[in-house]
Order: sequence, then C-alpha cells, then structure tokens
Amino acid sequence: MLDLKAGTAMWKLDYDAYGRKGQYMYYDIDEQPVLNTKYSCYGIQYAYDELGNQTVIQYLGPDGEMMTRSDYGCAQIKQEYDVVGQLKKESYCDKNGQLVISPKYGYAVYAVEYENGKQKEIQYLDTEEKPIARTDTGYAIIRYVYNELGQCISESYYDVEEQRVISREEGCAGYQYSYDERGNRTYIWYCGVDGDTSIHRNYGAILNYMSYDGYDHMVWDAYYIFDDEKKELQRVKRKDVGYSAIQYVYGEQGKRESKQYLDEDGNLVMHKENGYAECRWFYNEMGQLEYIQYLDENQEPINKPEGYAKKEYIYNAGGNNVDWIWYDSSGNEVMRK
Repeated sequence: MLDLKAGTAMWKLDYDAYGRKGQYMYYDIDEQPVLNTKYSCYGIQYAYDELGNQTVIQYLGPDGEMMTRSDYGCAQIKQEYDVVGQLKKESYCDKNGQLVISPKYGYAVYAVEYENGKQKEIQYLDTEEKPIARTDTGYAIIRYVYNELGQCISESYYDVEEQRVISREEGCAGYQYSYDERGNRTYIWYCGVDGDTSIHRNYGAILNYMSYDGYDHMVWDAYYIFDDEKKELQRVKRKDVGYSAIQYVYGEQGKRESKQYLDEDGNLVMHKENGYAECRWFYNEMGQLEYIQYLDENQEPINKPEGYAKKEYIYNAGGNNVDWIWYDSSGNEVMRK
C-alpha cells in the first residue's frame, strides 16, 4: 500500500515461531528497500524475552543491518521489565549497545519505579544514568501520590536538583486530583513550584471541574479562575483553545448525541483548533452511528480544518463499518484532506 507520508509503497513483516512480529522491511514500487520517512529507517526488528516481553527494537538499514535512526539518535532501544511484566527501564543505545542521548527527547534512559503496581516515580537519565532534564518538557523527574483506593491524587514535576519545576509541555508544576464517590475524577487543580494552586500558563485557569450523570458519562467539563474581588470561582475561557466549558448530551440509550463548546456565559463558541462549536451524533434504527455533523456558533454546518462538515458511516450486510463518505458544509461529497 502506497504511504505518501512515509514515502513507502509496501512493507513486509516476518513473524517468529510464537506469532509475534519479528522484522519489518519497507520497499518502493520496484520492491527495493526504501527509507521510511516516518520512522527514519528501512526496517525494524524486534526481540523478546522468555516471558514474551518485548526487549529490543532495532532500526535497520537497506542491507538489514542496524542503522542509527536520525530522529531518535539511536540504533536500538532496549527494554527491561519487573517480575510482573511492567516496563521498568527503556534505554536508547548505539549499534554497540552503549547509551546515547536521544536528540528528540534529550535523555538516554527512561526509568520507572512502581508501588503496589502503580507508577510512583519516573526518572529521565543521561548516559551515566543520572537525572537529566528532558529537552521538550524541562523536567527530569515525575512523582505520583495515590490515596487508599489507588487513585492518583498528585502528580509533580522536578528538575535534576529535585526542585519543583514548571513543565513547558504541561504549563504547570503539577496537578492535584479529586474524585467523586463513584471514582470519577471531578477536580484537577493546577500547581506552581511552591506546590500550591496556581494559574496554568497555557490555559489561564486554576482548576478544571467535571461532573457526570448517573451512568458515569461526563456531562460537564469546565475551567475556572479565582476572582479576588468577588472572592469566588468564576468560569474562564481557556487561552489556548478559546472555550470555557464543554457540555455533553446523551440519549436514552446512553449514546452521546451532542458536544458543545461554550464561553463563560454559556453561549456556543468556536474551538480555535477543531474549527467548530458543536458536534452532533446521529444513529440509525439499529443503533449504529449513521453520521456526525459539525456546526458553528450559529448551529450551521461548518467545515473542519480537514475539509468536511459531515461524516457518514457505511455498513455492510453484517453490520460492520466498511467505509465513510465526507460532505462539506453545502452538502457536497468531498475528499477528506
């Protein structure tokens, strides 16, 4: 199959004696080895331990020998597991098995410590296996805290000196979580370097509140900031996406029927990235999803960035979804971008 994004025309996959994927190789239309631009290699080879855990990923050149993957900066990735099969260590290595710093992420080793089967701490390490700050996020360590029910109630980011640090990716130094009696996450508080609640740098909010119906469907997802003058929480519009809340509506059968982006006053507002204000789901008499419609703030059809306003689902006689048809805001059939 021609993959324009990866620059390949076909691939071949070999399996081992246990039916696990063993080796991929990518080819052009003339069946010559070709560089897969998505994975920056000509092929990938996998190895496993006696328990079936994937332990080695090797990137291959046109001759089937190991090569250095340009984006990761390594020729192979080695993985280690604990006694219950949880990944505890992942290392970027050269052809000789020596640790190398990945230019994509800025570390050589990803190490995880577990407690009661849950991640307690994640460390990003250099070639000497000492903490190093990730180049994309700025932190070197993540720590998690759980309550007696095993629910995560705290997530914090630290630098190499084990001081709290603002994650460039997350826009805060950590999170605090609360749950309802059914185990649904209801509050997410954003934390600063002092560990107290703080305004999220990307969102412009201090907390995210969510509520659910009796079937545990999320029906409300909103962002708030503290109003110093009124001494109370006020809804706030997220800076990055332009909405203050998401409202979900479900039908009698528990199927989602509507998703609306709202401003602080409850009016429909356009999502800055998704390109619509409301999404509606429609089902046929068999309960199968028939089509999805995207609307603007005036509840008129609008084209998403992908070039369509409606997606229709096609089923075969066995009830399996086998195809889709896309339509623009005028109802014309179009090709998805």
